[in-house]
Amino acid sequence: DEAMDDFFSSLEQLIKAKMHDVWYIIVQFILEYQKRHKCNIIGKDFVSLHLSRVFRNIMLNKDVNFIDLFVMLIADENKESLLNMLSKDLKTDQQRLNLLTLSEMYHVHLEGHNQVESIRIKRLKQYYYMEFIKQDPSIKGQFNLETDNIQHLLKLFYNKKLDVRWLERISRDFNLDYQELLITQVLSILSGQEFKYDVKIDAFGEEELIVLSTVNDIRNLCQSYLHAIKNTDLITTKLLQFINEINIYFYELYLYVIEILSFLDKMPKEMEIWKQMLQFLKHKMVKRRRNRPGPYETDMWLQSQSEMGVMPKIARFRLPFKPIIEQPLKDILDNELSVENCESWFPLMQMHTMLKGSSDVAKIRDYFCMSAVKNSIGEYKAKNESEIWHLQPTNNAFLQSILRLVKHVTNPSKTFMILYFVANYAPDGADQVEASYECYKYAMEHSEFITNENYQDRLMKIKRKYPILKTQHLLYIYGLTEEKLLRLVENPTELIYNLYHHELILKTSKLDINQVAKEIAELHNLDLAAMQLQLLQKWLSFTGRSSTENVLEETLFEEQGTDDVSDANGGNAAENVIRSNYILNSWPQKEAVDFFVAHIFPDDGGVSTSKQLQMYECFSKLNDGSESFKNVLSQKQYITIKCVHELRQLGYNLSLEKFTNCNKVDLLKTIWKQNAQNPHTLEILANICLGFDISHSKIWNGILKRMAMFNMVRELNALLDILSCENKILDIEGLIVAWECVLWQPFKTANQTRSIAQEEVLQKALFRLQGCPIVHKLNLVEFAELCICLDRAHMAAVALALCRDEAKREHIKKLILPRRNEQMRKDILELEDAGLMSVILNFALRELEL
Repeated sequence: DEAMDDFFSSLEQLIKAKMHDVWYIIVQFILEYQKRHKCNIIGKDFVSLHLSRVFRNIMLNKDVNFIDLFVMLIADENKESLLNMLSKDLKTDQQRLNLLTLSEMYHVHLEGHNQVESIRIKRLKQYYYMEFIKQDPSIKGQFNLETDNIQHLLKLFYNKKLDVRWLERISRDFNLDYQELLITQVLSILSGQEFKYDVKIDAFGEEELIVLSTVNDIRNLCQSYLHAIKNTDLITTKLLQFINEINIYFYELYLYVIEILSFLDKMPKEMEIWKQMLQFLKHKMVKRRRNRPGPYETDMWLQSQSEMGVMPKIARFRLPFKPIIEQPLKDILDNELSVENCESWFPLMQMHTMLKGSSDVAKIRDYFCMSAVKNSIGEYKAKNESEIWHLQPTNNAFLQSILRLVKHVTNPSKTFMILYFVANYAPDGADQVEASYECYKYAMEHSEFITNENYQDRLMKIKRKYPILKTQHLLYIYGLTEEKLLRLVENPTELIYNLYHHELILKTSKLDINQVAKEIAELHNLDLAAMQLQLLQKWLSFTGRSSTENVLEETLFEEQGTDDVSDANGGNAAENVIRSNYILNSWPQKEAVDFFVAHIFPDDGGVSTSKQLQMYECFSKLNDGSESFKNVLSQKQYITIKCVHELRQLGYNLSLEKFTNCNKVDLLKTIWKQNAQNPHTLEILANICLGFDISHSKIWNGILKRMAMFNMVRELNALLDILSCENKILDIEGLIVAWECVLWQPFKTANQTRSIAQEEVLQKALFRLQGCPIVHKLNLVEFAELCICLDRAHMAAVALALCRDEAKREHIKKLILPRRNEQMRKDILELEDAGLMSVILNFALRELEL
C-alpha cells in the first residue's frame, strides 16, 4: 500500500511539474501492463480525470504542440467527454483558443464538416478578439463569442488605429467584401467619435471652450483605410448620408467628412463654403453664447439626436451647423448679435449669402445691424435705469461700437434711427450727450438723404434736443445744478445772464463762469461779447458812451431779469466791481485797457466818483504789471478819486480839481478837529497821508494812537510794514502803541486750550515780533505776562533774547522759571519750525539753564 501511495504521489508531482509527456508515457505503460496481465492498478476514470488536467495545463501556453495533443485525445476512450469537460472548465482566452483549434482538428478527423465550419468561425473570432484586446484592452468583455459577429468586434475598435492588413485577413477568413469592410470601418470610426471638450476660466474670469477633439485625431484613425478604399462611389454615398447624422455642434467631424470627400474628389461644390463657415465658427465660438438656444434649435437637436433627450452643454458655446446651412441665417443668429460683436459675424453673413446664391449683401447686413442694435438697446436700457446725471460716460465703449457698426449700414434712414435710439436710451448725463451729439452730427450732415417721412419729426427733435442736453450737461459738469439754472436750459440768453449774477463769482471759487458762458454761447450761436458789454454797462452805470462802443439796446435784459437780478444790478457796488472784474479778466488785455480808457474819464465828465472808483478797482485787479497796463492810469489819479469819494461820505464835497490843488496838511488838520473820533475818518486820514507822501510825525502819531485806541487791528496791520520803513516815524510813540496793539492782539484773544489752528496764529505773531524793527522799545514784560496767562511760558522765553533792558529781562525770567521743566525745552526748540531764529531760542535756553 505504501508503494502504491508513493507511485500515485509521483504521478501527481509530474503533473504539477508540467512534465506531461513523462506522465502520459508512464500512464500508457501502466495501461498496457494492466491489459496484458489483466490487473487493475489505475482506473479509466482516473486517467480521464487527470488527462483533462494535463490538457488544461498544456493549453495555458501560447505555443502548443497540437499534434501531440491530438494523438493523446484520439488515444483516449472518452474523447467526447474529455472535450466537453474541457469546454466547461477552461478559464483563459488562450485555453479557449487552443481548445477550439484542437476541437477543429478532431472534427476534421471525424469528417464532421458542419461542425468544423462552426468551430472554425468561433476559433477565428476568438483569435481576432484576443489580438484586438492586445491593442485595446478596454474592449475586453464587450464581445460575445457565441452571439456577436466579427463586424461587432470591429465596431468596438472605433477609437484605435487598426492595420488594414487585419481587415484584409478578416475579409478572407470570413468571406467578406474587403472594400465594404473598409468603408464600414471608416463609418464606424466616424459614428463612434465623441465630441470631447473642456471649459476653463480665462484671465478675465470668463468661461472659455477648449476643444479636445481635433480633425487630426480623427484623420489618424481613418487615413490608412482611406488609402486602401477603391470603391469611391460607395463611400461617397455613405458619407453624404452620414453627414445628416453628425452631432450638429461637432464642427471638427463635419470638417473631416468634407476633407474625405475632397480627398476622394467627390466633394459637392457648396461644401467649399461649408468648410469656410465651419472654420470660421470653430475659431469664433469659444466664448459663452449671449442667449440660450431657442425653440427652433432645440427641436433640431431633438430630431437629430433623439436618444439624448436634453440639450448638450456644448450648446452654451456653439451654434448648430446644420440649421445654419439649411435655414435662413436670422433664425439662428438673430439672438446672438449685439453691437459689440455684430461686425465679427459679417464673414458668416457673407458666406451664407453666397451659399444661398443671394446678391443683396448690403440689405442683409443692414438687417443684422438693426437686429444687433435692438438686442443691445434692451440690455442697455435695463442696465441704465438710474436717475443720476453722470458727469463721465458710463459705457463709452458701447457708443464707439455703435459708431463702428453704422459705418457698415448703407441706408441713411436706418443709420439715423440707430443713432436716435441710442441717444434716447442712453443714461442721463455724458452718455446721452455724446450719443445725442453723434445723432445730431449725422442728422446735420445727411438730412437730405433721410427721406423716410416717418423720420422727419425725429430729425427736428434731435436738432432741437442736442443743444439743450449739452447745455444741461455743462451746468452739471461745472457744478451749477441749482433748479433755477436748470429750468433755463431752453433759454440760453437768460441762462448766461443768470450765470453772471451767480454768487460764486463773489467767492474765491475755481469755477470758471466765463468758460461756461462761452461754451453755451458757442453752442447756441450767441454773441457773448455783446452780452458781456451790456452787463458791464449796467453794473458800472455808465451815463455816457464812447462813439466807438458797440452796445446792445437797453432793453436786452431788463424784461428777462428776475427781481433778484434787478436788486443785484442796483445793489452793492463792491459786488458789481467783482462781477465786472470777472468779465474783464476774460477779455484780451488790450481790449480791457481800451475799455477803461474810454469810460473812466468820458468826454462829458458824467461819471461819478463812485463809478470811477469802481472802474479803478477793476483796473487795479486786472493790472498784472505787464506793458499793456503801464502809463495808462496813474496811481495818483486813483488815490485822488478814492479820497474825494470818501471825503464826500464825511460831508466834504470837494471836486477832483479842488482836492488836487488844496493844501493836504491843512485839510488833514481840519478833518482831525471835526471827526477824529470816527474810525472811518482815521482810515481816510491815513489814506491821504500815504497817497500824498505826508510823513509828519505828529500827524502819524495821532492817527496811530487813535487807531490803537479803537483797536483797528486790520487797518494797523496794513500800515505798520509801510510806516516802519520811514525813519521820521520810527521814534514816535504812536508806532510803538500800534505795534503792541497788533502783536498783542492774538495773545489777548487766545485761550489756554491748545489747537493746531490757534498755535499757528500765535507762532505767526512770534515770528512777526522777531522781525519788528522797534522790538526793543516794546513792553516785552507785558508780552511775557500774556504768554504766562495762556500757559505758554515757552513763548514768553522768546522775549528774553529780544529784551535789551537787564532789569526787565530778569523780571521776565522770574515769571518763567517757576514753570521750567524738560517739556519747555522741547517746546522752545520746536519754535524753530515756525521760523524763529536759533540764536534767539538758544539764548533763551541758556538763560533758563535748559
